[in-house]
Amino acid sequence: MAPINVRFESGDRFEFNWNPHGEILLSPFAIAPGVVIPPGSYQFTRYRLEAQTSSHRPLQLGNTTWFGSFFDGHLTQWQNYVKWTSPKGRVQLEADLENDFGRLPQGNFVQRLWTAARCLRLEPQSGAQQLHSIRHESQNVGTNTRLRWTIKPGNDLFIV
Repeated sequence: MAPINVRFESGDRFEFNWNPHGEILLSPFAIAPGVVIPPGSYQFTRYRLEAQTSSHRPLQLGNTTWFGSFFDGHLTQWQNYVKWTSPKGRVQLEADLENDFGRLPQGNFVQRLWTAARCLRLEPQSGAQQLHSIRHESQNVGTNTRLRWTIKPGNDLFIV
């Protein structure tokens, strides 16, 4: 439920959400190394604050913060991003950072995920996109490259 959702004439926006949540775990759930949530029925309430600059701006900034109860503890999540689009829209760069801070009776945990993306469109009918991510806890690095060519409108060829 979003009791507050404000979009300004500029396209910038602010939102506040209330999210009552229920979860039933039929088996133990390892949410982080050494932190295992036991089976059972859980009720918790999450809240979200979100602020974003307009998507029509060359430089866009945004933040989403989730907080509140989580299983029998508390979880705070910060998601921040910055996006830049070149004047003609042919180059787009994006960086995202997510931090999750959990405090549970079974233990505390911190998880971080960093992602960077770039998109290049030399012509309207072709382009390339790359996504790179680093997961702090597991030390995993991932990458994905996608090439797109529009043969004719509605007929796209993707190579991933």
